[in-house]
Amino acid sequence: MKHVETITISVEGLHCSSCILMIEGELEDLEGVNQANGNYAQSTIRISYDPSLVEQQTLRETIQRLGYEIGK
Repeated sequence: MKHVETITISVEGLHCSSCILMIEGELEDLEGVNQANGNYAQSTIRISYDPSLVEQQTLRETIQRLGYEIGK
């Protein structure tokens, strides 16, 4: 059984629900990401992932590569 962790990342620069869908899709394409769920109203992305396959830094870099900033 794989180990799954969940992280919630605050994202700045979201303009619409399409932004959320794009981020979710990119994250879910990464090996080790089980699920990514965005919340436009709260400007957050909740990600369930296997830390033995993908690091938190990779998740953050993926979001930033799409043109969004990571919030505090």
